[in-house]
Amino acid sequence: MIGSTVHVMPAADGEWTVEDDKDAERASYASRAEAIAAGVHKALENEAVLLILGRTNARSEFDFCNCGVAPKRN
Repeated sequence: MIGSTVHVMPAADGEWTVEDDKDAERASYASRAEAIAAGVHKALENEAVLLILGRTNARSEFDFCNCGVAPKRN
């Protein structure tokens, strides 16, 4: 059962924040890539939904096909 959401979002100071809404735990990272990696790890550990926000409203997509977790596409 999914019980929480892990948010990866930009912080006002140019850093990136990872926050779990279940326990209000927050961590800051210097780059978006570091924050996403930490967010993925935290979401997997807690069986949570991962929500990645950007600095703009532009859509971004992630391809997890070659990471060894997602099923292979034909």
